[in-house]
Amino acid sequence: MVAPGGAQAAVSLCEGGSLGIGPHPYDVESGWSWTGPGNFTSSAREISFTDIKPAQSGTYNVTFTDANNCNNSLSIPLTVHAKPAITITSPLDNSVITANPADIDIEVSVTGNNISNMQFLNGTTLLGQDAAAPYSFSWNNVANGSYSILVRATDANNCNNSESVSFTVNNVITSLEEGEYGDKSICYPNPFHHQFTIRPGAELEFAIMDVMGNVKEQGIARSQIQVGESLVPGIYFLKVNVNSKENMIKIIKE
Repeated sequence: MVAPGGAQAAVSLCEGGSLGIGPHPYDVESGWSWTGPGNFTSSAREISFTDIKPAQSGTYNVTFTDANNCNNSLSIPLTVHAKPAITITSPLDNSVITANPADIDIEVSVTGNNISNMQFLNGTTLLGQDAAAPYSFSWNNVANGSYSILVRATDANNCNNSESVSFTVNNVITSLEEGEYGDKSICYPNPFHHQFTIRPGAELEFAIMDVMGNVKEQGIARSQIQVGESLVPGIYFLKVNVNSKENMIKIIKE
């Protein structure tokens, strides 16, 4: 900034930023007096702000008084632009998506000063962008797994904000229907008490996992087999793979 008595220097930045204001070229550390919004006062030559808020906008006045009791003043207007406010309305955080195929609509509600761009990212990978409300992105055929989606909004002041949501995709079906794989493949009963039967219409690989993803039983079914006797009561997932086609079956032992 310029020395007291010089031209005003207006400052503008986005909410959450950092700022230091110190009149120059003086390097004298005493004799300074600051006033500002919200009853702000300081006797330091340079004042600083971190994680600044719109409420701190206003005019900051600094006066320097020298050893001869001579003084001069400078007013510095400060504008802090609010960053966009984002809410991800779909999907819900920590949700499990079982649709097959998993076509996910990421929908966002945002308020701010003329949003110019909305980005949708899977981790650091940009999935897509939307420049007009209502803001959304359709992510199709999402594979099984856990995801963290980040949404970033940028407004006309080049201020930005982001929000994230985590979810898991499990292409879950509750049973294998006749004709699903080859001639016929059936799993029954479900729920079950002691064992359940896998009757494959074609050779299939299977694995039984608990809700944490730990494999409890696995093998290859070429003909009818009974499985699950060693499982304790609870919810499990049976993963079956036939000719590189994979599905998950939610099974319950009572």
